[in-house]
Amino acid sequence: MDRIGNGLAARAEGAVVLGLAPDTSQHVVEWAATQAWHRGHRLLLLHAVHERHPADPTELLERTTAWAHRVQPATVVDTVVTHQDPRSSLHQAAQRAELLVLGVHPHGGVPALSLASTSLAVAGHAVCPVVVVPPVRAFPGHGVVVGVDGSPAGQDALAFAVQHAEDSREELTVVHVWDRLVSGPPTSSHREEDREWSGDEASHALLLAEAVAGCAQEHPDLVVHRRLVRHPVPAFALLQEAERAQLLVVGARGRGTLASVVLGSVDRSVLQTTTVPVAVVPHRRVRAGADADRPRARRASA
Repeated sequence: MDRIGNGLAARAEGAVVLGLAPDTSQHVVEWAATQAWHRGHRLLLLHAVHERHPADPTELLERTTAWAHRVQPATVVDTVVTHQDPRSSLHQAAQRAELLVLGVHPHGGVPALSLASTSLAVAGHAVCPVVVVPPVRAFPGHGVVVGVDGSPAGQDALAFAVQHAEDSREELTVVHVWDRLVSGPPTSSHREEDREWSGDEASHALLLAEAVAGCAQEHPDLVVHRRLVRHPVPAFALLQEAERAQLLVVGARGRGTLASVVLGSVDRSVLQTTTVPVAVVPHRRVRAGADADRPRARRASA
């Protein structure tokens, strides 16, 4: 177990980082370990010890490491303990991490690292993709669902979803949500003053067809479905489409917090009750050039 103050970003280089809390569930740990294995990266368990509650994290780290190895024995698991503010620790780790995984509190849906003080505020500004994982799963999820809207942020979300679907050998469903009146892409909030006329259904169908055509051309072995959905609240429609998916992917707009990207665009209770992990992907311009161009370590095919 490493105890680190400075240099956390370097320690998280290329890792799948799991923000660990005392109530992080086994399902969340196993999800993160599986992603690390699929991507060919190590899993870094990051625990920030609160100065007001300086409990010994040894048992927590040993338990979660065992959970990770139980589902993916070959996954390399490292642990880091910091005495910094959890928000600061997550922010530093996200600078160079491959992926940041955050759990959700098992009672009432409050994020395990505290909505007000840590994870969601950091995740909205993270330069790596962030996945919020529910504590339990009632049934095995299948397929990856991604929302597209023709924006650069939506394109980045699509690229992430394609890679995830290929790594996990899942089918991909590309969803475009439209309505007569819309207020931006599927990840945005829906204030009355932001509403604009969205055009006719044919233009939206063409946008979706172009997105799917690109997937088919560049990834001929990937099974891709397309869904054109009319709904006044795109974020809610996406959650409905992904009800039984393995992962829902949305694009961040590069401003605001994760709460404004996801929780603010749909009734918070909907996300709290969903059993689907949600990935928020930052726009490529938000990420450092070195991070965007960093080569991926791939696992050998089984």
